[in-house]
Amino acid sequence: MDWMFRRRQRGAALFALLLVTVVGTLGYLLAVVTPVNRVVLEREHNARLLREAKDAVLGWAVTNAADPGDPNPGKLPCPEALGNFTQPPSANEGVMQGFCAGAATAAGRLPWRSLGIDKPYDASGEVLWYVVAPGWKRPNSTTPEAALGLNSNSRGALAVDGRPYAAVAAIIAPGAKLRLAPTATQAAQGCATRTQTRSAFPPPDALDYLECQNIAGASLRTSITGNATNPVSNDQVVFITAAEVMAAVEAVVAKRIESSVAPQLAAMYASSVWGASASDPLFPFPAPFTDPSLSPYQGSAAAIGGLLPLTASSCRALTAGRCDSAAPFVAWDTASAASIVAIGGAASVTGASCSVAASAVTCTISYTASCSGAGASGTCSASVPVSVTARALNVGMAMRTLSTAPVSGMTSVGIPAATIGGAPIGSAAVEVRGILSSGSCPYAAGLPCSFAVSNAQVTVPIAIFADHPLANPASTDASYWFTANKWHQVTYYQVSPSHLPGGGRNCVGASNCITIRLAGAAALANRKAIVVLAGRSVNGAARPSGNRADYLDAAENTNDDQTFAQNRIGRTFNDRVVSVAAY
Repeated sequence: MDWMFRRRQRGAALFALLLVTVVGTLGYLLAVVTPVNRVVLEREHNARLLREAKDAVLGWAVTNAADPGDPNPGKLPCPEALGNFTQPPSANEGVMQGFCAGAATAAGRLPWRSLGIDKPYDASGEVLWYVVAPGWKRPNSTTPEAALGLNSNSRGALAVDGRPYAAVAAIIAPGAKLRLAPTATQAAQGCATRTQTRSAFPPPDALDYLECQNIAGASLRTSITGNATNPVSNDQVVFITAAEVMAAVEAVVAKRIESSVAPQLAAMYASSVWGASASDPLFPFPAPFTDPSLSPYQGSAAAIGGLLPLTASSCRALTAGRCDSAAPFVAWDTASAASIVAIGGAASVTGASCSVAASAVTCTISYTASCSGAGASGTCSASVPVSVTARALNVGMAMRTLSTAPVSGMTSVGIPAATIGGAPIGSAAVEVRGILSSGSCPYAAGLPCSFAVSNAQVTVPIAIFADHPLANPASTDASYWFTANKWHQVTYYQVSPSHLPGGGRNCVGASNCITIRLAGAAALANRKAIVVLAGRSVNGAARPSGNRADYLDAAENTNDDQTFAQNRIGRTFNDRVVSVAAY
């Protein structure tokens, strides 16, 4: 048995020797290799974490854009509220602020809880920080429905390494705290002398986490001259660009156009009042395609396709540049006569005439009436229903709805017809009915009375053709987000000629329906009208511009025929065709 014991001792000694060798070798490897590998591993960890955080921010933007009640598709979340940064952690740690920094750049820790991700620690054990540019986040609490004006033309407001408009947000792994003693060259690049201290009390100062980043000046950096020999920054940054945000949200925006804009457009002139029907609607003429930021958005009979005819009669901030109150585009036709006639009642008309100005039709009517009472004495009044007819220009070249509120001199006012058609093209023949404010006379029981009323006056302002909500929405309207954020400036509009004013409203028979050619699927035929969300520029051209090819990305979509291509979305094509109405 002794030999077995000695053998075990030799085995244990060999194992111990092997362990010493392995540990020694590992220690040598750690001493020699780890400093390099540690930096690589830390940067790889941070890079992966930053990518995941970026995806989460873009995912939040998509989810927000899909909310039909949110007026700002494309906006980004605010950082975590600084007051949530406490020790021990508060219940609201990682929750975004509802609004942030007003018109300035906002900075704070990444709102990881609001983004639905785990708490993101970088390789130094610090939570990721987040910077969001002006105009891309909710600025204050006093105007919660204020539109930011974000659309596919929007640019980044953050400069990066001196390049303007480079990004809309940045996510930063702050790294370990540093003692900054910048050289003159580094100071010129925005680095300031500072010994960073990090404490949960009071709320953190961004300067103790983000080095050489000019947050107030909306200017960030990824590299500093001489940083390898005199370290003044260890921030690891990933940026989010305007193009990346729009690439994420444009598909959702197209869906919102389909659900809240297209139905209103389809129903606008689709009733018997307008001389059409829900199954055979009319659509207003497109406005010619010009620079969308300068267009008056007035429809034209010469336009095959173009911009939505969003000219408005009411001027306010929302309609700036496309309001026509000074020289009304939709106006009464002064070259066409108007008339007023009695259409029943107990009146005998002795005279009637109308004058027509661009802003109002004014009619006078003289009549006599008689009535008699039965029973006790009292007061007798006559009922005098009348009809005013006139013609208004350019109704079919704008977006209008009908309102009886502006009419004066009548009660129980109604508009049974505003038929779009005839000459001039795009005009509407309108009839307004109501009951005149009549005279009265006292009578004795059983005895008749009669009276005469001279020059009863009725005024029908052009404002009976009120702005449609698509052209001039209230903040509560379903399409408010569309015009308030100027998505109409990146939206193209085309109608089959048969469904324009004066058309036969049967493009199948006329063979001029619109066709949407799909990539890898059967084409969609017999479309009455379409809109195309042009999306962000893919040809590198500056926008806004007056060149259609800077917006629509296929020759098929700019060749003025009735066929449009819906290709696969990619780097060179991002048109999204929305069918407004079809057979």
